[in-house]
Amino acid sequence: MKIRLTHTSIRYRLTQPEVTLLSKGEKVVESIRYSMMAGLFFSLIPKAISYAEWDSIRQGSDVRLKLPLKDIEAWANSDHEGLYYRMPNGTDQLIDVSVEKDFACLKPRADEKDQFPNPNEGKTAC
Repeated sequence: MKIRLTHTSIRYRLTQPEVTLLSKGEKVVESIRYSMMAGLFFSLIPKAISYAEWDSIRQGSDVRLKLPLKDIEAWANSDHEGLYYRMPNGTDQLIDVSVEKDFACLKPRADEKDQFPNPNEGKTAC
């Protein structure tokens, strides 16, 4: 899983095996350790909730995003790129949350593994 953060958005990019895990009701976790005692942990957790109940919980260095399992199942078995939600955060700004399939770059890179085939392959370059 790749994670991209900005001041008003968080974007998760998932490989094919990660999307499969989510669609089976299993959580997907990514982490980075920046010292022996500290790290950041991000989890996507499928739950039997409605679209309006997307929820993010932060406990210390652990960020958990709960997603509706029925939406994950439909998305995983489609050609749709992602799931999108505007989440309230207790301020006057909303957080744009994206959970997307990680498509392979049209120009191959060494760090690519398990990405979805790019739907624009043969049409344009990265």
